[in-house]
Amino acid sequence: SRVFVTSLRKYEQLSRKLIGYAVIIAPFCMIALAVISDKLVMLFFGHEFKGSIDVLYILIFMLFIVPLNGLLGNIITASNNQKYDLISLVIGSIVALILHPLLAYKLGYIGTGIATVVSLSVVTYSQFYFVNKKMFSLEILRSIKKPAAAIIVTGVFILVFRHLNHFTLGFLSITVYTAVLVLTRTFPKEDIKLFRKIVVG
Repeated sequence: SRVFVTSLRKYEQLSRKLIGYAVIIAPFCMIALAVISDKLVMLFFGHEFKGSIDVLYILIFMLFIVPLNGLLGNIITASNNQKYDLISLVIGSIVALILHPLLAYKLGYIGTGIATVVSLSVVTYSQFYFVNKKMFSLEILRSIKKPAAAIIVTGVFILVFRHLNHFTLGFLSITVYTAVLVLTRTFPKEDIKLFRKIVVG
């Protein structure tokens, strides 16, 4: 909030950068978990929890939604626009109250997973709408172009090499995703320099 008070322009730039990195990092985690999720369930919980794999595939989307939800909520709150965050939460709660009993009755625990993802997506979209309409543009389309291309390339890679060991495929998929981001120059030079300083010291 201090950055918002002292410099709106800096606040906008910081907000766009945070959202941009959330859009980059979240698919990175989603790809890794999607590839090895069934093996993880079997490894830690055994065959009796095999049915939970489908729910895990659904809840993987939370890795993308939750960080955006948190960041957008902080952007709204830091700019003293808490009412928009409250409206978003109310809308999402209404959707959840409708979907949870309906989908749980029809689809069981899978329906509950879908209802959870959809209701939080509605909250996040509402927050995104209010930030763009009432505050400033986050330029989200610019942020997602290169990560989207990386996801497509990685998806094709996974389909072609799906016969590989799951953990090997997970590691290689993350490598491909990262390589595409680097080759398309997704990361600004100043951010790369900062990362090198943190790693090297």
